[in-house]
Amino acid sequence: MEPLTDGLSEIVRELGLLEGLRLELLRRDFTTVFPPPMGEHIHPSSLKNGRLLIIVDSHVWLNELRLHKDEMLKRLTGYGVEQIRFKLGRVYRKRKRREPVEAAADCSIPEEMVGEVTAKIRDPQLRESLLKAIRSSMRRRPPKSL
Repeated sequence: MEPLTDGLSEIVRELGLLEGLRLELLRRDFTTVFPPPMGEHIHPSSLKNGRLLIIVDSHVWLNELRLHKDEMLKRLTGYGVEQIRFKLGRVYRKRKRREPVEAAADCSIPEEMVGEVTAKIRDPQLRESLLKAIRSSMRRRPPKSL
């Protein structure tokens, strides 16, 4: 019995999707293959006929990478890369996810403040808007100290 992966790889190869699949796998693993700081300044753009095009974000890194081209090629042979070309361009980085905002432990307004606000403001809409603004400001995190 033939393993399923052999059959799938043959289908992917026949459809001409093998290099596209390899490129996506390389993009997924790129930060582990080339850790920072190098990985922050380069991005794999295309893979055609074993030639990988890498976008570099500055002239300084472009010159540095040309010196390390052979070492980079050794790391990339597992992805079907036979040659590397560099091109100056913009490297897009994925944004880090923001940490979820923690819910405030207690957002209740002290009773004496509620009493003062409700006693002095006659308009019910204005009173409710002010109470809402007070609750909102109590939920905010304090500013980070320098």
